[in-house]
This record gives sequence, C-alpha cells and structure tokens, in this order.
Amino acid sequence: MRLVRELLLHSLAVGGLLFAAHAALRPSEQAAPPAPAVQITAADADWLKEMWERQWRRLPTDEELTRLVTDHLTEEVLAREAKALELDAGDTIIRRRLAQKMAFLLDDTIRVAEGMSH
Repeated sequence: MRLVRELLLHSLAVGGLLFAAHAALRPSEQAAPPAPAVQITAADADWLKEMWERQWRRLPTDEELTRLVTDHLTEEVLAREAKALELDAGDTIIRRRLAQKMAFLLDDTIRVAEGMSH
C-alpha cells in the first residue's frame, strides 16, 4: 500500500509540473483531449526487477523497486509530453535512434523468418 501511495504522489507531482509547463509554453492553444493514463502492469514491474537483478545480481529491495517504478513512470510521462510538444521533430539523434531500433526489429524479423523456412 505504501508503494501505491508513493507512486500516486510522485505521479501527481510530475503530472502537475508537466501540465504547468505545457500551459506556460502553449497558452493560446485549446486544451487537447486527455492522454491515456500512464499505467504500470505486473509484467512491467517484473521486467524492472529482472533488469535490476541482471545488473546487480540480486533482487531489488522494496525501496529500490519503488524508485525503479517511479523512475519508469516519470520517464513515460516526460517522453509523452516531449512527443506532444514535438520535441522529437528535426532531432538527428532521435531520428538515428529510431532508425537503429527499426533496423534491430527488421533483423529479428528476418532471423525468425529464416528460421521458419529451414
């Protein structure tokens, strides 16, 4: 229950800051429809635990897990807001990273397809 209260508090604080920043940057625009809620599933939490365990070779403590979840949620909120503000437009580094991710995805798809044909 403590984890949920802390996550809610952090999420509300980050959301409030982002709302204020957005209103200050674009005061003349009409309000957009609300974005879907940022959620974390049990699978997301398991993935965060697994990544922690791979790096530190132990499971995270409750406090560490709370921080991991909070950081994950904050990152998601900030990424969504950056996209909404079109901060990715014209950014060479972001374009290269997206191209890199797409190349990895295509490579994996080709490997799976080749594996199925043999």
